[in-house]
Amino acid sequence: MGPGAPPGPKHHHYVFDLYALNANLDIPATSGRKELLEAMQGKVIAKAAYVGRYVGKPQ
Repeated sequence: MGPGAPPGPKHHHYVFDLYALNANLDIPATSGRKELLEAMQGKVIAKAAYVGRYVGKPQ
């Protein structure tokens, strides 16, 4: 679906997970989510989530 809420009056939620790490990660820029999370193991010192709401344009 990509960015942008579906059409209609309902709110669409975007959840962003934010991590503070105690080290740089040495992984390729093409790494996927699984590889990123594996590389972060043992390096996360804090985690937070940011939730944004968006309402799509009426149909």
